[in-house]
Amino acid sequence: MATETIQRSAPYLEQAGETFLKDIVTPLTGQRVQTETFAPSVAAYDPFTKQAQQMAASQAGLGAISFDSATGAPTSIGAGTGVAGYQPYLDQAGTYGTQAGTTLGGVGADITSARAGLGTAGTSLATGLGTLGTAGTELGTAGTTLGGVPSYLSSAAGYTGPSAYSQFMSPYQSDVIGATLSEFDKQAAMRQQSISDSAIKMGGYGGGREGVMQSEYQSESDRDRALLNAQLLSQGFSQAQGLANQAYGQQLGLGAAQQGLGGAQAGIAQQRGALGQTQGALGAMQGQLGSQYLGAAGQQQGLGAAQQDLGGYYAGLAGLQPSLAGGNIQGLGAAGTQALAYQQAIKDAEATAAQTYAYEPYQRAGFLGSSITGLLAGQQTPYQPQGPAAAASPLSQALSTGLAAYGIGSMFNR
Repeated sequence: MATETIQRSAPYLEQAGETFLKDIVTPLTGQRVQTETFAPSVAAYDPFTKQAQQMAASQAGLGAISFDSATGAPTSIGAGTGVAGYQPYLDQAGTYGTQAGTTLGGVGADITSARAGLGTAGTSLATGLGTLGTAGTELGTAGTTLGGVPSYLSSAAGYTGPSAYSQFMSPYQSDVIGATLSEFDKQAAMRQQSISDSAIKMGGYGGGREGVMQSEYQSESDRDRALLNAQLLSQGFSQAQGLANQAYGQQLGLGAAQQGLGGAQAGIAQQRGALGQTQGALGAMQGQLGSQYLGAAGQQQGLGAAQQDLGGYYAGLAGLQPSLAGGNIQGLGAAGTQALAYQQAIKDAEATAAQTYAYEPYQRAGFLGSSITGLLAGQQTPYQPQGPAAAASPLSQALSTGLAAYGIGSMFNR
């Protein structure tokens, strides 16, 4: 018959083991560990990260990003306008480029107008010079005409004075007077003969009565003959005097007419000179207008160059804007990453603390059980902490390897 040998520990150790199982292990066995208190969790999106992602989306010409109200993670992106952040600068550059083209296009029109004005000015000035030359010739003619006036006045002066009539006396006057007096004498002799004939008929020829009649007739005939001679001389003088006065008036009239003609020619020359001056002034004004068009062309050209410079400036801004925006996005992303790492570290520390608190009774029980087991075996067993080891969250691991949370938004940075 076999003998069963049971080896027992010391009574106090058996009692300690019984107490350990009853009072510590059994209660812990029926108690659930509250693992939800230290379950891995991820920190909410940082505002800097959201701003960086929204800036990247706007830079790409996308719409507004929608974020989850609980986690803060991006959920959707609006359709947007399709215009990137630098597009307004390009549009502005294009506007100034168009304006510059229009402005510079007007330069040619101004130059054409300037050429036309200057050409017309040259023609007007040449016409004015020609008119002034003609006016000078006409003034010379007027001077010549007026220069002839003194000769007429001098001639008129020759028809004045006591002897002015003599040059108008008829060269046949003495012949006419002689013939007239001869005829008078002939007629007188015939009448005297008739007196004698009458005296013969009456028988008184040679008597005193005939002598008286002959004497009276001769006296009267002499008076008539002298009167006739005086009348003929007076008539010739009056006629010569009238002709001298007429010649004097004619010479004065010719001088006045000559002076009027000279004055008219001088007036025409003055009018033509005024016309030449007007044409010259018109040419000067047209030249000034041409110069103004040239100045306007220069101003237009300067304005067009300035608009081109503005267009280049805005084009430079359009090229600079993406790099500036990228720097802002990087800066905001870096700030968001640091803030997110800090918030995640807090959550990880809280989870570790909760895990330590939840497993503390089991670790204490393990320490006691290990001590009792060692005593029962006759040797001290080193205590090994029980329970799961605290592990870093996936987000903490991502942050530790340098993967920035804002990098999620880099997909929008075109």
